[in-house]
Amino acid sequence: MKRYLITVLLVVGLAASVGQVQAATPSPTPTKKPIPTPTPVRNAFFYSVKFLCGLEQPQPNLKPPQEPPVKPGNYATSINVHNFRNLNLCISKKAVIAPPELAPTQNIGPFRPFKLVPDGAFHIDCADILTLFPAGAGFPSFIEGFVEIQSTAQLNVQAVYTSQTCNTSPTAGGCTSLGTLSLSVVPEPSYLAPSTSRVCGSAGP
Repeated sequence: MKRYLITVLLVVGLAASVGQVQAATPSPTPTKKPIPTPTPVRNAFFYSVKFLCGLEQPQPNLKPPQEPPVKPGNYATSINVHNFRNLNLCISKKAVIAPPELAPTQNIGPFRPFKLVPDGAFHIDCADILTLFPAGAGFPSFIEGFVEIQSTAQLNVQAVYTSQTCNTSPTAGGCTSLGTLSLSVVPEPSYLAPSTSRVCGSAGP
């Protein structure tokens, strides 16, 4: 009987000691997970690309330092766009004429949306730029302005500018023939479109 009581007391004492050790050991403080920083939602990227199209005739009535918008000659623009991503992109394009500051009217075309397949490419030349304006819009022989391209992702956009000088005749007047040809390629930067922009009819955040 004494042996039994001694065994019970030893077990109870051991249990009490374990409980005291557990109570004395502080529980680990739970670590707080870092709050992720929200990634800004980008509605669209846009490109504002200068274009020059048509024939600028000599203007003998202008005397230096007065000058025409460009020197007499023939001008052409081809805007090359490449979707280098492995996904379909929704793209919109429009054109706007840049007249003199005090011009009474502004020619601004509406956006035209379309899809561009992975690794797809296209170009926008002067003939296509004219179709971006409402039917019946009249233009002089030379126009300049901007083509705006909006996309749901960044693109590779480069503008190709071709020009030829104008050969004049004192008797005939105007450009009688075209002379030296020049060509330049300009990579275009992208900008973050404002939140009010729309690409293929989808509203921005």
